[in-house]
Amino acid sequence: MRTNDASPFALTYFRFLQNSQSFVDLDYAILNPKQRALLNLIALAWCEDSLMTVSQIMAQKSFGSPSALYMRLNSLQKMGFLKTISAEEDCRAKYYVPTQKAIQNFEALGEAIGGGFISQAQDLPVSDVCTSLQFAKISAEHGLNTV
Repeated sequence: MRTNDASPFALTYFRFLQNSQSFVDLDYAILNPKQRALLNLIALAWCEDSLMTVSQIMAQKSFGSPSALYMRLNSLQKMGFLKTISAEEDCRAKYYVPTQKAIQNFEALGEAIGGGFISQAQDLPVSDVCTSLQFAKISAEHGLNTV
């Protein structure tokens, strides 16, 4: 690896890119940038206890037209990265959430980052760190059923 021209931050990022190639699921590796950005948007909302409805996602103009966005959502769902859940009080309202497969890929990417970032995350209060168990917590709090 070329180390004399790059800053420590650049080297950390290059190591991340190298490591992430071997950690992630093959399906995740073939996602295009807009699919990854959409998955990240939905996963971040889920992580922050703020589920996104289909309407809220469709309002995101940066992902293209509604039909293109719908195709991206469908492909992410078919590949097993997203699923829909509905609220008990109104079955018409659908929310997109990451699946266990998506969460495992995010965990693998987190492992690829490694180093000091992991120790910094361990210093945060548990309530500030997203975990795989949050799906059950959010579902219970919002009275949601898996579709």
